[in-house]
Amino acid sequence: MRKKQIWVWLLPLLWLTACQPKNDEVPIQGKIAFAKGEVSINQKSAKVGDIVKKGDTVQTKEQSFCVVQLENHAVISLKPKTTLVLKESVQKKNKERIFRFDQPEGQSFHNIVQKGLKYEVKTPTAVAGVRGTAFMVDSSEKNTYVGVYEGTVHITDFHNHDTD
Repeated sequence: MRKKQIWVWLLPLLWLTACQPKNDEVPIQGKIAFAKGEVSINQKSAKVGDIVKKGDTVQTKEQSFCVVQLENHAVISLKPKTTLVLKESVQKKNKERIFRFDQPEGQSFHNIVQKGLKYEVKTPTAVAGVRGTAFMVDSSEKNTYVGVYEGTVHITDFHNHDTD
């Protein structure tokens, strides 16, 4: 009788455990570390300490500036009239860290604090994939400019021309 009671409790527990989705990704969040002027997250006014997570859009208006810190991985400075979307920001089960951004307009400076990240910024005309630690992206609908301060950045434009 005792064995039956154990199985009555154990089977539902095993079933629930087996049916739970395996979480092989841990989200990585950022926060606004500095803000001056009109800064928003998802079109709502942002202030120092506000959280930036996957799917969020950070915007700076004219004469505005902000710094986004992605935990201890990277620091991003957004100049005036910049839009940056955090498309992906996760740590995989195998410890791989992935950061992907869309930047439809404006200027951003990315300082990669931790090496070994998969890190890319997509603009309307190109994708910049980091192979270094510090770079700048200036984008508009028609042009993308990338300045490398340290390391290398691999750039793929949407006309299928690769550049390093």
